[in-house]
Amino acid sequence: MAYSDEQKKRLLDLIEAWKERLHMEAWHIEIQWDEEPSHPKAILQITPTDGREFAMLRVGSFFDDDLSEAERQNAVCHELLHCLFDRPWYGVNLLIRRLGADASVLSDEMIRHDVEHFIDHLAGVLAPLE
Repeated sequence: MAYSDEQKKRLLDLIEAWKERLHMEAWHIEIQWDEEPSHPKAILQITPTDGREFAMLRVGSFFDDDLSEAERQNAVCHELLHCLFDRPWYGVNLLIRRLGADASVLSDEMIRHDVEHFIDHLAGVLAPLE
């Protein structure tokens, strides 16, 4: 999808504002404007790089007319929180792999669900959905 300069500026401004609020000024967020998120209903999707303060962001339904400003704020906050939780998640993943295949898959799914729930909660506190 082609995005207008105004749309690009709006998202970039929101990212910079939330990076400041979350004390993530050192992070570099690169937007992959031409690649869609892997989940079809995603508003945004971020992929942090292990061991660096760098992440790639893909744009989903962020600019859909039916999204409110609060939902857009919440989505940006949510994705940036993923960056902050990526470091401990990486360590937990290393430990999980040592459990064996079945336990590893189950543990990974459970923890991934819990982390997502916690990030949703924090994003809702920091950027309420009205």
